[in-house]
Amino acid sequence: MPDSRPTSVAPEPQWRGIKLSFERPYKDDSGTRIPVLYDLTPDGERIYESCVLLLNRILLLKIA
Repeated sequence: MPDSRPTSVAPEPQWRGIKLSFERPYKDDSGTRIPVLYDLTPDGERIYESCVLLLNRILLLKIA
């Protein structure tokens, strides 16, 4: 006996066509560099990568 159910296929949802990059963005839409968040203190202070590199250099100078 033939199947009486409709055979139309539903269109694929729009979100399935979105492709996301796994690489983080380095600049925002206006071309400004996005700082790299290195750490977050318990007080809520944000420490960015450039600050950490500067602190490392200062510590190295004090040791030498």
